[in-house]
Amino acid sequence: MDGVPDLTQMPVAPGGSFDYRLRPPDAGTFWYHAHSAEQLDQGLHGALIVDEREAVDVDRDVALVLGMPDPTQPIAREAALVNGAVQPDIAVRPGERLRLRLINATSARGFSLRLPGAAPWVMAIDGEPAEPFIPREGRLGLAPGGRLDLFLDVSPGAAGITPVLSGFRDETPIARLVSEPTGEAPAARRRSQPLPLPANPLPARIDLRNALRVDMSLGENPVEGKAAAIPLPAAPLFTVKRGRSVSLALRNAGASARLVHVHGHHFRLLDALDDGWKPYWLDTLVVATPVERIAFVADNPGKWLIQGTALAEGEKPSAQWFEVT
Repeated sequence: MDGVPDLTQMPVAPGGSFDYRLRPPDAGTFWYHAHSAEQLDQGLHGALIVDEREAVDVDRDVALVLGMPDPTQPIAREAALVNGAVQPDIAVRPGERLRLRLINATSARGFSLRLPGAAPWVMAIDGEPAEPFIPREGRLGLAPGGRLDLFLDVSPGAAGITPVLSGFRDETPIARLVSEPTGEAPAARRRSQPLPLPANPLPARIDLRNALRVDMSLGENPVEGKAAAIPLPAAPLFTVKRGRSVSLALRNAGASARLVHVHGHHFRLLDALDDGWKPYWLDTLVVATPVERIAFVADNPGKWLIQGTALAEGEKPSAQWFEVT
């Protein structure tokens, strides 16, 4: 049910339809979207939220899908859309704890976000729980296709309109927290540090010593423009038995950063100097250096795309795929 044209299914023809039926194994913040950058940026996407089996200590759950306006429309190009609107108001009540689910639904626009006057806890990255932490200097990066789950405690003294998210060079506010005029606020209480979200069934360790080691050159198999479907090589980049670890070196010989999205798997970003890894899972990574190394356990059988999206004008997207047998 991955929906990759010509790899896992044929494209849906105009006037046609296709029903996706799946049983999601992981709770978290996910999304669905077209694989054409053009269709994606025109709004063919949406949030896919999978609730935890256990109750989570929040008073309100808010999904914020970030997109860009159609450049042909009379909206400033530097105004981000949030849930399809420009600078929407988000109703809150002082004293409550919000779960903000941020989804960057753009094809090639990253965001640098800040919540002035607030200290949000990062609870999950790319849909997978992380050890809760407060971001350094209150700033958050959100790559195209990336997701962040934040817990935000609304100060009991908050009133009126407060900017909540800002992006772009001049930190233009893109949404606002607005106190509800009616309704009872949660009972005033001191909020403690949130407990981690319930774990998903991801591997506790990755066997790097016996991992299949693969190099991938970003920019290979380029295509012109924003193609509706990127032509894929006839043969996979690699084939791996289910359950084996994979160490993948992503090599970027280009002049600008590239976005890499691995389908069907979450991975660890490996440390540069040893075989340790960062303490969170990702499925999307900006490669701004000559090489980044990632590792994952190939625990999901099937054919899976590795997208390489150009983030600079004039550079071409590319794609490879691998198979888990």
